[in-house]
Parts: sequence; C-alpha cells; structure tokens
Amino acid sequence: GTGDAVLLLEADTTNTDEDDNARIEYSQDGGGVTASHGVDGNNRFFISTTTGTGTSIFDIGGGVETNLYYGTSKKFATTSEGIQVTDTGAGSQAVLELGTTSTTEQGFLKLNGSTANKYSNIQTTNGNLHIDSAGTTSHKIYLNWYTSDGNSSTGGTIFGNGNGSQVGAIDGSGNLTITG
Repeated sequence: GTGDAVLLLEADTTNTDEDDNARIEYSQDGGGVTASHGVDGNNRFFISTTTGTGTSIFDIGGGVETNLYYGTSKKFATTSEGIQVTDTGAGSQAVLELGTTSTTEQGFLKLNGSTANKYSNIQTTNGNLHIDSAGTTSHKIYLNWYTSDGNSSTGGTIFGNGNGSQVGAIDGSGNLTITG
C-alpha cells in the first residue's frame, strides 16, 4: 500500500478568528438549493441543506452532543444524558419512533430507574401496548395517579376501549368506576 490519501482544507491557522471556518459549499437551481459541510465557529462539524421549504442542519461536536435542526429549531439531540426529541413548532408534537416494520423484531423503550437493574419497558406486540416493570419484586405501575397541584379530586386514570369510549376510571382518591 501507499498509505492514506488526505485532502486538507484549513482555515484560521492562527486560531484567532472563529469566523474563519473550513467548509465546502454547493449550489444549484440558480442558488435556490444550497448545501455545505465543514466546521463552524463553535468547532462543530456540520452538514447543511437549504431549499425553498427551509434549512436542515446536522452538527456533531466531538464528545459533546450531536444535533439535528430544522431552521433554528433543534429537533433531535444525543447528549451525555441520552436522546432528546423536541418539536417547538406551533400545534406540532414530537414523535420518537422505535422498532422496525419487521414481524420478528419489536421496538421498546426501556426506562432505567435510580437503582441498578430496576427498570420499566414500554412496548407493543401486535398493536397491544405493554407497560412492564422489571428488576423489582414490587412490580408496581403508576398511570397518571398523582397531580401537580396536590388536589386528589383532579387526578386519576381513565381506561378506554380503543374506540374512544371510557370503560372505567380511578379518580385521584382511589375510587374505581366501571362503565357499561
């Protein structure tokens, strides 16, 4: 072998101006579609695309975090704390999708507790939702039981039949009501 082949694109060689950054820019359709990749003023590697519908940016900070932006809104981040999915658009909701369309694999969300090997899983099997506690002998599952205002009459849990109809409820005081 002849060794590595390296293409070096260097800016701010004296480390005195964070506005001097190494990047490659692309343009097409009369400048209506642009893209670039390189290093920004915060020393983060980025890939950016702009079209008539907006700008998407993917940036990576070595050992810090990785972000995905649409415009200036952060939509997804991986940090030392884990994965964050956000959406700040008016009337929109953040969605975290796990799993595949495979019939043999299932997606699940594992929520680790504050004690080692104590966790809960949320998953689906054939469209049925499972909420399971594991790693503990108590196996308790709490569904919207407590209220932030401390008023037991405003809290509780409602159970539905999948058609939007209520079939039962437990109010904030623990009273069970079965409907139908």
